[in-house]
Amino acid sequence: MSSVSRPATLARSGGRLIRRVVVDPIRDEGPAPGGWPAALRPAWILLVPPTVLAMALVLLAGPLRSNAHLTGSSEGVWLPTSMIAPMLVLVVACLAALAAAVLHLHWAASTLGMLLLLPALLGPFAQGGLPTIATVLGAWVALLVFLIVRRRRAPVWWEFVVCVGILAVAVCVPAWLNQRSTGALLDTRAIGLESALVAIAWLTIPAVFVGGYGLAAFTVRLGRWGSHTVAGRSVRGLLALVAVAGVWVVVQTVVLVRRGDEPWRGMSIAVSAGLLVVTIAIAAGLVLVSRRRNSLGDLLHPDRLGQELEPVIWPVAFATAGIFLVLGVVSVAEILITGSRGEARVVSPAVFVQVAQGVLAVVVTIWAVRRARAGKVLMLFPAAALLANQVIRVVTRLGDIGATWWSPATVVAASVLGLVLWLVRGNLLDRNRLLAVLTLLLLAALWPWRFIIAEPFVLFATVSAAVTVLFGLVWALLTDVRWVQGDSRSFPRGARVLLWWGYGLLSLTVLAWLSLTAGQSRALNLENFAGAGDDVLGTMLVVGVAVACLTALWRRPRNGHDLGSIMTQATQSIR
Repeated sequence: MSSVSRPATLARSGGRLIRRVVVDPIRDEGPAPGGWPAALRPAWILLVPPTVLAMALVLLAGPLRSNAHLTGSSEGVWLPTSMIAPMLVLVVACLAALAAAVLHLHWAASTLGMLLLLPALLGPFAQGGLPTIATVLGAWVALLVFLIVRRRRAPVWWEFVVCVGILAVAVCVPAWLNQRSTGALLDTRAIGLESALVAIAWLTIPAVFVGGYGLAAFTVRLGRWGSHTVAGRSVRGLLALVAVAGVWVVVQTVVLVRRGDEPWRGMSIAVSAGLLVVTIAIAAGLVLVSRRRNSLGDLLHPDRLGQELEPVIWPVAFATAGIFLVLGVVSVAEILITGSRGEARVVSPAVFVQVAQGVLAVVVTIWAVRRARAGKVLMLFPAAALLANQVIRVVTRLGDIGATWWSPATVVAASVLGLVLWLVRGNLLDRNRLLAVLTLLLLAALWPWRFIIAEPFVLFATVSAAVTVLFGLVWALLTDVRWVQGDSRSFPRGARVLLWWGYGLLSLTVLAWLSLTAGQSRALNLENFAGAGDDVLGTMLVVGVAVACLTALWRRPRNGHDLGSIMTQATQSIR
């Protein structure tokens, strides 16, 4: 009986873990298609194939390039000739979804959307003289008239179809009129595509930023729910799991240190541990300022901190994109004024970004304190991590320290500190304390491997960063978009869905282009922005969770609190 029941128990536990880690966040925090207006049915039916196509192009770009004739879009940028038509379809689909979304928004948002659409069409596809210019301008004016006519009326199913037709004329007719070779195997259709994507790629910076964070969020959720899935075991079983996880972390860390990679050298490890210490100090100060205290159930609940962080994910991403956009405008203005591209600049880009990110961290911290005073205390920990991140960067810059923090080393330091607190503070057999220690150890074990989910698909890709961003972006678009479920007069549900889908498809289109051109295009610096998302948002989340677990370990359990509220809330809910 036991031999049969043990595999069955493991299977049930695995099923619960998958449900908690994958199914529940998509159901609770995703776009919730069950509540979409009926008028959107033609839109999502027409948008599903291009979305699947864009993801397939990212994943299969390697075989597509190796077995196809290549066409140039600019010097040093080549893509398969057969992929030009599919890329035109993707451009039409994403722009049509965005155009249909702005039909029923507030007049200011609609105006901004139409203004952003014009350069994306006019610059790239108006290379063939008067006929193509007239075609593009005529289509844009038709779209503007359609917006004015439909703006105050109820949404209907054929609005998206009309937008597809107008934008197909604006994109495909100029591409057909200009279909010719310009010499050296360059194709005007490919040139127009690259120009269009370069013109609008900056809009996808927030999506790439969030895509870099997506796998970090999945890893943290897996680690937290993994510890809670086994939380109902006996104390002896929990002790055994803590021992196994501890041995794994020790062996893994020793191997990484012996390998000699830069993030695991002495000064980098010290700086990474310093990030944890500074975060704890700032978090303690913020808790004192807010005059609030977390309950033990909130500290250890696997979803609570992520839910409180959710409202700042996309705002931080857009703010970061705005910082780099302003930096680009300032740099261009400086070059135009001084007429020099040399190193002597009035505004140092590194200093500008550092100051702007510091201001952003302060703004997020103030917002977190205000929420804490309203009862949402857990956000103080990610905010402290964000502020500590900036403090460490300033200290290493001013002190001319040739090292920076690395989040895996920070999490390992947190797990070591957690073990020390567990041993020093006593009550070693308290389930909540065992749960906190096990969570820290699982995070330390999983965090260095958070990109492993994308590794099998990199074999067929041309740009590994594009595959990583693809998985992270899809996860974020399915789990961190609770705003799509809302509804208001100035931002109706249908417009939210189309904006969500159109923006996501636009981001996937840019990823597909970068993959088909093997990363040669100047459309977007993918690795830098994806890495920034993992560094900023990923560190906010994982260090915030680590500090929450350390806080739970610091508190002495009250009498009768061995199971605690977390055991009744989380453990029973998984059964």
